[in-house]
Amino acid sequence: MLPVLPRPETFRVQEVLLDLARDCAQEKRLPSALAGLDQRLLNAAIEDARQLLQALLCSFGEHAPEHSVHDCRRRNMLTACGWVEVSRVYCPPRIRRHKSPPGQAVCAFPLDRSLALEHGATPAARDAVARCAALCGSFAEGREMLVRLTPLSISTSTLRAMALRAGQKALNRQENPVLDLRPPKPGPLATTSRQVFPTPRTMYIMMDGTGVPCTKTDTEGVAGRSPDGSAGKREIKVGIIGFYSWLDQLERPIPEPGSTTHVISAAEATDFGILMRRVANSRGYGSAPRVQIVGDGADWIANIARLAFPDAIFTADFYHACEHLHALCLELHFSADTIHQEYRQLKGLLFRHGALALIRRLNNTYGHTLRNSAAALKELAYFEKRTLAMRYTLFRKHGLYIASGNVEAACRTDVARRCKQAGMHWRHQNAARICAILASLRSLSFAA
Repeated sequence: MLPVLPRPETFRVQEVLLDLARDCAQEKRLPSALAGLDQRLLNAAIEDARQLLQALLCSFGEHAPEHSVHDCRRRNMLTACGWVEVSRVYCPPRIRRHKSPPGQAVCAFPLDRSLALEHGATPAARDAVARCAALCGSFAEGREMLVRLTPLSISTSTLRAMALRAGQKALNRQENPVLDLRPPKPGPLATTSRQVFPTPRTMYIMMDGTGVPCTKTDTEGVAGRSPDGSAGKREIKVGIIGFYSWLDQLERPIPEPGSTTHVISAAEATDFGILMRRVANSRGYGSAPRVQIVGDGADWIANIARLAFPDAIFTADFYHACEHLHALCLELHFSADTIHQEYRQLKGLLFRHGALALIRRLNNTYGHTLRNSAAALKELAYFEKRTLAMRYTLFRKHGLYIASGNVEAACRTDVARRCKQAGMHWRHQNAARICAILASLRSLSFAA
């Protein structure tokens, strides 16, 4: 038998309207309190909605079809309307002995299961809490924002615990991604000031890592860059996977709107490569006409490209290559008047003809100086090791990326902006959990 649903009541909204009518009658003009009318009406409507929701849940909580009812128990629940106290039936758990998974207990409160309640909060409440915790500068700031924008009132410690649980769920979804084949989007409109050109649809994969300040518990025994070899940070790895099929007037790829998936992990490089391959498979890696991987030249990224994506085109970031080129020019001891001009010429050679032409020019023109400088030879070896990944002329000709700016931006928006503020010290896994919320928000796949 279905429960009898309560009728909605608007007592508090009516009180606001009555107060407004009295003000109009007394002042015989527009009331002076109109400036706060929208907030008063909103607060009244939320409270009326909270009372209605509480009555609805209590009504549904009295019913448990196909269950043996033991008694009724009350519980405070955090909902999108705020805290509600609900009475619902308790059914003694039965053990499933013949169904998969074996030994799993049936939910003792049918209403909780129907509401998808977790730790006393509904999905809508968990969603609001996780977003405020991740998008604000700190957990305390997130709590203040939550109170300001929603009817939810919880402590900072409760918000932190709920956000970390949501972040762990986001990490788990990354480990077991569902098939996510997004159809191609129509190309951008060309205008008189903006030309666009079609190119074969390409899946691009970019990877990078950024350090997060961590507690001594997580940095103890970890090699770092401090003079004593200790570490103050732990690395969070960031990856993005998306598609493009158009180029702009400068022949740079234009990512398809809404096609990018962000990936966050605190794992080592080998495990991160496995994770990236798994996520890429869910995005259609096996059927992509063309795949490109772009990284900053780090060996761990090149190893992932070689082992996890052997048929992909690997590209070393042009701007990181320019940093090494500038360091090499400093070691060649050019005069102050010529170093800028020489660097610009060598950079243009790298951009137009790639690393092989650059290496030939350096050996032919500055060979003697190179052989007398160990630091210069080390920088030269950087280019010699990555000649195939620095064929920038060929990459630009075929409409491919030559820079990893997209993942550099993801490192800032997904990690640095939230977890690298002054005075912060994170547990490594907790930082990854919060960053995973931001990554799933930007991947359009967040679910609390």
